[in-house]
Amino acid sequence: MSSRVDLVILFSVGVASVNKAQAKENIQQAEEQYTRLLNLLKTSGLHAVGKRGEKLGELMILVKCPQQELDALARAERDSNFIHGLPVHDLDSICAKDVILSDSDRLRLVHDYITWTAEDGGLAVVPGTEQWSRVTSIMAIHDQEFNDKWLKSWSARGIGSASVDLDKVKDHFGEEVGLYFHFLATYAKALTGISAIGGGFWLFGASYSPYYSIALVLWATTFVEYWKVLERKISVRWGTYGAFRVEKLRHDYVRDARSPLQRDFHKATRMAASLPVILGFVAVLAGILSTLFAIEAFLTRLYTGPLHQYVGLFNTILFMASVPNFLGVYEKYATKLTNLENHKHQSTYDYSLTIKRFVLSATVAHLGLVLSAFVYVPFGQQIMTFIHFQLSAQPELNETAENMKDTPSAWIWQQDITTTIDTTRLQNQMYAYTVTDQIVGAFLEVGLPYIMRFIGRVRGGAAGGKGKGKRVDFKDESSSVTEASAAASGEDTRKEERELLAKIRKEVALGTEYDIFEDYLEMVTQFGYVVIWSTIWPLAPVTALINNYIELPSDALKISKHVRRPIPVRVDSIGPWLECLKNLTWIAALMNPALVYMFNPRYSGKIPDAQSIMEWVVLIALMASHEFLFMRGVIRFVVERVFWRGSEEQIESDRIERQVKDICLDFLKRDRVLTSDYPEDVDADDFWKQDEGLDEIQKVLKDS
Repeated sequence: MSSRVDLVILFSVGVASVNKAQAKENIQQAEEQYTRLLNLLKTSGLHAVGKRGEKLGELMILVKCPQQELDALARAERDSNFIHGLPVHDLDSICAKDVILSDSDRLRLVHDYITWTAEDGGLAVVPGTEQWSRVTSIMAIHDQEFNDKWLKSWSARGIGSASVDLDKVKDHFGEEVGLYFHFLATYAKALTGISAIGGGFWLFGASYSPYYSIALVLWATTFVEYWKVLERKISVRWGTYGAFRVEKLRHDYVRDARSPLQRDFHKATRMAASLPVILGFVAVLAGILSTLFAIEAFLTRLYTGPLHQYVGLFNTILFMASVPNFLGVYEKYATKLTNLENHKHQSTYDYSLTIKRFVLSATVAHLGLVLSAFVYVPFGQQIMTFIHFQLSAQPELNETAENMKDTPSAWIWQQDITTTIDTTRLQNQMYAYTVTDQIVGAFLEVGLPYIMRFIGRVRGGAAGGKGKGKRVDFKDESSSVTEASAAASGEDTRKEERELLAKIRKEVALGTEYDIFEDYLEMVTQFGYVVIWSTIWPLAPVTALINNYIELPSDALKISKHVRRPIPVRVDSIGPWLECLKNLTWIAALMNPALVYMFNPRYSGKIPDAQSIMEWVVLIALMASHEFLFMRGVIRFVVERVFWRGSEEQIESDRIERQVKDICLDFLKRDRVLTSDYPEDVDADDFWKQDEGLDEIQKVLKDS
């Protein structure tokens, strides 16, 4: 038996509590689709076999691509890469018969072959489509030996491991995951400098320092521009620069007979039409968050009646009950809107959907700080006075409270409202976002899956004890091997099969597909906290650095232990996240001067009155925006010339490109046959033989 399994296709029979006729029809449909799928895989050159899953009605179709078919796929991709101008590192490999593939390339080629449309040479087996409604997922199997070595390497190397190790991550998990770890390691290293600066300002108690704010914006702009160059160098080294040029069609893409200009206009119109919907969701979310903010910031500080100590907990319950559910509803609409845009390629589809999802995530992350900085602190006293007046004017509220308390004359509302404004609110929020939330997030990401699996095993064991049919430890797997196969292959083969199938079932039971969106969202949100708000609390970069030191191995642990193995994806950039970083840096250039002007004691006293605060803030932000654009242009010019011009990647890329052109030119010259069978030159007569130039020169000399 060959134990190598490239991919596993999960197939659901769809067993349900229905009447006998419906059950029979359901089974017939499942048999038809299963047989059709297995025949398609086998007739297309793949090895495929079905095995029972962990649950009743769940099948696992194990797929392996023979080496001959794999080489054909690799050569076809190599030719496509060359035609479309992707980087080539070894000219001999262009015409080589054999192609050396990494694990990620092998899995990606097989997965692409199965899922690509028939027009692109694939089998068009896509989970959840009408044709394959019972195919629930296509997954890869973890290499436990690699995962164990990878996890052990973090304890020895720590943060910012050498690029060769991250290249191994790329070879195993693919360019998408490899590029994420490159980004995370680079970002963590970059935080070292600003952490030292921020720590120094924090030690000297210099919050809202203009010098720190300037350093912060310079650092953020330099990091973003440096990463743009670095990801280009990485993609050139990996041979994926310009990978979008060889991207195949999305399965859901609807072909349009109109001209390219008309198609682009139609797509742009649909994208523009989704903008009001997104803004509507943002407005509703802002309303929910503002209401919760008002309850937490004002009412909880004014209310002193019964159960006042639980009002803050009530606000937390409201948040957990409303915001996650609202975001879930929005994501469904965002997906529908993106589907309507009819993207031709998966990369542009993911780009559009990521931006839509990030907009509301950023609103949740930053709106609380915006309200605290620009509403609570400057106008909090006036708002508190207004709310206190309105509540005190409701006699029925006070009367109800007096009946509930021992002292009839007691008030349920704070009387001394001059002490109710929390002047340290911004610092406390920053601590909560950059320390508490990151600790909770790390536990939910790494610790909670262990607890949930333990609970699942306990429940599974209890269910098994009651006679239910769920299998947990797969000890009965030996019964699946027939007596004929046992006699032919022996006990060792049966043991190998049992171990392989048990391993696959265990990974199928994980249930969770790896979503790289969540990891990028966490880092980009953290970047936003640091560059926009850390002038409030300069220790924020230090906490971010510590978190990222832990994030590198914890993300490796999550991918290795808690989720199914990611399907490799070929990319040359972090895509929409780079645009998010750029926009956050621009916002930081607007916000930092405004925060310094409002809260730095040296400048805040120069504000004429509270009513004119926003006018001055807007004016300062506009001035900072123009200065930022100029500064970014200068930094981009310098970074491009320092880190790209003359780099090893650029020189090697240019050299290979010239050699490829020379080879192509030599090949074309071979077909040129020089011959003397030309027509006689009719112009070769005496007219072209009678030159008067020298005679004219001599004549000029004599005349002078």
